[in-house]
Amino acid sequence: MKRYAGSLVVVIVSFFGFSVLQSTAQVDHIVIAAGTPEDQALQAITSEQDPQKKLALYEDFVKKFSENPAAVAFCRSPVPW
Repeated sequence: MKRYAGSLVVVIVSFFGFSVLQSTAQVDHIVIAAGTPEDQALQAITSEQDPQKKLALYEDFVKKFSENPAAVAFCRSPVPW
C-alpha cells in the first residue's frame, strides 16, 4: 500500500495543478473605453428591459462595431448581459 501512496499523491497534486492552470487560462478581460460610441450603445442595451429589443440591439451593435475586435468579443462572450 505504501508503494502506491507516493504515486497517488503525485497524481492528485498534478490534477489540482493542471486544474488551476486551466481555470486561469480561460479568464479574459474585455475593455471598452468609457464614453466611446461602443460604450454608449452597450449602456443603451443594458438599460433595455424587453428581451426581443435587447437581442435586436445586440445584433445592431455587432453590425455597427464589427471592426472593433473588443466589441465583437464582448458580444460573443457566453453571457454578455
